[in-house]
Amino acid sequence: MFEPGYVAIPGPDGRPHGMRVLITSANDDRRVAARTAFTELAGHDVAAVHITHAPDVNENSSYDSMGNLETVPPSPGNPHGRVVIGGDGLAPGKTGPAPEMLAFLRAQGMQDPISLDTSWLTIGHVDEFVQFLPVPGSRLGWRAVVADPRAGLALLRDVQKKGHGGELLHGGLPKLEWPYDLRIDQRTVDAFLADTQFTGTNERAAERIDTNLAVLRAKAGLTDAEIIRVPALFTARSLDYGMLDTEIRGMEDGPAKDAKQKQLEAMRDAVAEIPGTANGLVLNDGRYVAPKPYGPVVDGKDVFSEAITAAFRRTGYRVSYVDDLIGVHVGEGEIHCATNTLRGVFGPGARWWRDR
Repeated sequence: MFEPGYVAIPGPDGRPHGMRVLITSANDDRRVAARTAFTELAGHDVAAVHITHAPDVNENSSYDSMGNLETVPPSPGNPHGRVVIGGDGLAPGKTGPAPEMLAFLRAQGMQDPISLDTSWLTIGHVDEFVQFLPVPGSRLGWRAVVADPRAGLALLRDVQKKGHGGELLHGGLPKLEWPYDLRIDQRTVDAFLADTQFTGTNERAAERIDTNLAVLRAKAGLTDAEIIRVPALFTARSLDYGMLDTEIRGMEDGPAKDAKQKQLEAMRDAVAEIPGTANGLVLNDGRYVAPKPYGPVVDGKDVFSEAITAAFRRTGYRVSYVDDLIGVHVGEGEIHCATNTLRGVFGPGARWWRDR
């Protein structure tokens, strides 16, 4: 609904004095909900800003949800970090983000936005595949958590190779009632690996993530040393897939139904199959909150949570897992989508006037 920003001015002895500014979504579908920024949250040293946008019936307004607005932490040459926003107005059927939002961000003059291509995702938010962790003392002062579909497929193939391909991909599931039993794909590892739409979706996702990493290398100074790769799995079986599949089931046999079936089989836009680790919450003191992955269980252990925990441990972070399966995940989001965090930003780094 909104993303927290801030303003600061020189206070006594040059110390920054500031206030929070909650930047509300320009997404027309979220206008009403975003009013809480004005009615419930605004107050002493907390403001909110409304960005006027005239919606276009052809636009993908999901790009203007605020999970699609991130910030690379401060680094040499960019003392205030850089805004990262997803979209791709050139992709067929995709438009956004709102030009008014981009104009607002650029007008601040301090965090020139980096645009990433998120058109390959059903929802289209940067938080679906990348997250930034402060790592004091490292070369850039931060690292990027990046979803790795190739690693996810490799984990499944390893499970299969060890003779556990008959295990459910989503191990340890609680008892699911309707409609969650339909929204959670309860096939085996073998069945997923035999599904060329599933493997093709993940191969395409991996290629698009590589392209975005090249942008972050060029514009944010990212190198392989700063990348924390975590296994991920995507699927084309989104809510859009489900609606089209339902439509096909109600059609009479014939050319029209065949055409719709081909359309269904060609779908490759991605959404998280394993709840997405990058879509988590960064806390203080090296703590990270990730969605419980519900991966295959082998010898009593979730192979995905084991691999994710190990990846974070290598950079000094501890992971706590939260079950968001039948909450946010089935709605095609995760923990970052459903939370907001106010950071301690009024330290020496807030003295933007020194960099003018």
